[in-house]
Amino acid sequence: MSICNRIYIGTIIEKYLIKNLQIDSISLKWDTIHDSIKEEKINNKNKIVHRHGASPVYSQTYIKKNLKNNLNYKNIIIPSSPGGDTLIASAKNNVYKFNNSICHGTGRVLDRPEARLKYNHNSTIKKIKKKVKKLYFRMKDISGENPDSFRSIKEIIDILDKKKLIKKEYITKPIYILKS
Repeated sequence: MSICNRIYIGTIIEKYLIKNLQIDSISLKWDTIHDSIKEEKINNKNKIVHRHGASPVYSQTYIKKNLKNNLNYKNIIIPSSPGGDTLIASAKNNVYKFNNSICHGTGRVLDRPEARLKYNHNSTIKKIKKKVKKLYFRMKDISGENPDSFRSIKEIIDILDKKKLIKKEYITKPIYILKS
């Protein structure tokens, strides 16, 4: 169901971007999920794994043996702050030690409730808009997404490198932010 939901939302975003931003076409590079529950083979035993705020990511060996060589599961997207850089990485072989999961929240230093108390809505919008061409959102209060609530992409990479979890592929810079 989560895949269907993301594809449906993707079609809405695609129509909006084509109409309002004159972007000619969009193609899906890979699909990663978080907040999932699935059965996985861990140490040759089937187990139920619940990932909350984390993406499944696997080594090349695991993918070849258990996932029909689907390389979508080797890559991961790790954001920093809204308007900040995003890391595109691939899993190293020891990712199994962390239940084949890498948290999307790796960059967060303040959780949303704390950030809402510390920052206000309007200053957060101004701070994000300094980094991107356009910010779209429907939330009544975006203060929980204040960029000062997050680590820099360099700090995130240092954390993941120390654990030898990822290989940095490249870093992207956002142009537009769509926040629901």
